[in-house]
Amino acid sequence: NSDKSQAAAVKDWIARHGKGLPSKDEATLLENARFLLVSDIAAESVFVAKLRSMFMENSFIVVDLTLNGRTKGGVSVFKGFFLIPFHEVLASPSFYKVFKLEQEGYATIDIVAEQPAENNLKQELKMLYLSKSMSRLARAWNEHREIILNEAFTLVANDMKEELG
Repeated sequence: NSDKSQAAAVKDWIARHGKGLPSKDEATLLENARFLLVSDIAAESVFVAKLRSMFMENSFIVVDLTLNGRTKGGVSVFKGFFLIPFHEVLASPSFYKVFKLEQEGYATIDIVAEQPAENNLKQELKMLYLSKSMSRLARAWNEHREIILNEAFTLVANDMKEELG
């Protein structure tokens, strides 16, 4: 039902404003618009700062030894899988040792945010970016905005994980 309302909203917009647009179907136009909006939101300093803060305050480094790491005597101090709060890792002298283990193929490292903190941030971002209007058109666009926010969140989070890891 919401797909029909979204399609109707897009068709309505195209009928009113789409004169001179390249002849592409509505789904392609919508996909291209989403890509542009995801890129714009992902580049906004407030968005990035909120996400970075959430990672610094509410995430963990997840270290899991590889088979090679488990069988080598030099890394027997690490007992398999463990979590380290991110802010502690950065202040710890073990920081470089953990990342050296990953570089040498003895461990895999992932950065994971606590789910409640991630959910709270997503709710806060919805409050900032979604329309408060209840019209049919506003609700249809809010559905797209929510998809765009989730895509931007994933894009920036993955970039930060790569940057920090």
